[in-house]
Amino acid sequence: MSAPARIRGDRFRELVVLGLRAEGVAAESRPPANRLSEIANPDRPQSHISGIDGWSFVTSNEVRLDPGRALARAESAADLDENPHGAAVLRRAGKSVESQYVVLTLASFAALIRGQR
Repeated sequence: MSAPARIRGDRFRELVVLGLRAEGVAAESRPPANRLSEIANPDRPQSHISGIDGWSFVTSNEVRLDPGRALARAESAADLDENPHGAAVLRRAGKSVESQYVVLTLASFAALIRGQR
């Protein structure tokens, strides 16, 4: 990933966190990794956004929306972080932060509705 793309991704992640906080969610953004040793650290959380019990979130700032790929990354992060649910936040160009897409499985959606974590 190029440096400009990584910077755009980090900015989108921060924007999503700010949007969640504005809605009363105690979300935190994963600090960016500046060294290969930080990226390869097996103890580093895989979720881009933390602070929401039972959930792992990844953000996708890609121009071409690929919900299946983004969700696969989120579910992989959830497995590695030992969370039961994963979701992906996809950027919608030109839309406000509260209008971004969130992709999750039907099972995770059902658990969310039931109030389970």
